[in-house]
Amino acid sequence: MAIRIEPYQPEHEAAVRAFNARLHAGGIQDFRLPQSHRSGWLPRVGNDSLYEEFFLAIEDREVRGGYILKQQNFWRTGTVEPVGCIYLPLSEGLLNPRYAQVGLQLLLNGMRRQPLVYCLGMGSFDNAWPRLLQAAGWKLAPLPFYFRVVHPRAFLRQITFLRSTPLRRSLLDLLALSGIGSCGIQALNYLKKRSSKHPNQISAQTVSQFADWVDPLWESGRTLCGLTAVRDLYCLNRLYPADNEHCLKIRVQEGGQTVGWAVVLDTQLSAHKHFGNLRLGSIVDCFALAGKEFEVVWAALDFLERRQVDLVVSNQSHEAWGQAFGRCGFLTGPSNFLIGASPGLAKAMTPFAAAVPRIHFTRGDGEGPSHL
Repeated sequence: MAIRIEPYQPEHEAAVRAFNARLHAGGIQDFRLPQSHRSGWLPRVGNDSLYEEFFLAIEDREVRGGYILKQQNFWRTGTVEPVGCIYLPLSEGLLNPRYAQVGLQLLLNGMRRQPLVYCLGMGSFDNAWPRLLQAAGWKLAPLPFYFRVVHPRAFLRQITFLRSTPLRRSLLDLLALSGIGSCGIQALNYLKKRSSKHPNQISAQTVSQFADWVDPLWESGRTLCGLTAVRDLYCLNRLYPADNEHCLKIRVQEGGQTVGWAVVLDTQLSAHKHFGNLRLGSIVDCFALAGKEFEVVWAALDFLERRQVDLVVSNQSHEAWGQAFGRCGFLTGPSNFLIGASPGLAKAMTPFAAAVPRIHFTRGDGEGPSHL
């Protein structure tokens, strides 16, 4: 029977549970389709411009795959228009070759619903989904990864990504126990940061929700961006509501004037595939008055260091924010966080490679910081 793709309805929930169970039994345990047809994060209400919808690939009464499409207004060179994001594309083709084409069907369906669409994350360029995007004419690029080690000994003992062989583990343990590694990292931190003068009169306070002070920041900061998701008051309180205590919202002021904000995470990890048992600080989203990016990064880093995290990380595409992270002593590392732009969206960003440094994407975009 032919596979059709249609919106997720209440009567599909039992079939989705069965699909998730098959994936789990087949060894795919980290991902599953939503158990409920209604979004718990961004449900569509009335004429909302920011929402997510679920779509399923159905054969007879069985679910063979699905994806989520998030719709959000974007600023693009002076205009505001809706742009989509596809995430959590899952197909039974992961287990059964008979359904190998379901992934492509999901992608084409999403592109028909919203030609201006992107994907974020996805891991390596060699993974199946990024390869499919490239075959469909999408443009892909990594979002630069920035990190700053706060507690060197914990970092050396827990950074699973680097401890990939017995020899590496022994070497990192030796550097940690001898103190040589700590001295080296601290010296590197000092050298990276010494040329940057401590910003004056900077203060940061946590807020339970955003208020009208964010709109002037949005109107100023967007002028530096060729493309970015709208980050006005309405959108921020939808994306990071007051009841989301996992995302810490910081208001940054300079001499009493609000110059920016950041959303950060403070997460105690356990057996993480990249970061082991580190206490991880993440700067997942941020925005500022044009030219005040450095002050916001400095305030967010200081906030997380005071909370005694071991490592602070961030993914940032815009060159101004990358420079700010560099001035605050962050290093760059290999990135497994990719952005993919559909042919329609890439055309609006031509030439794509030159446009990427002026787009503002962070871990807060797409499906949000769900894997941190």
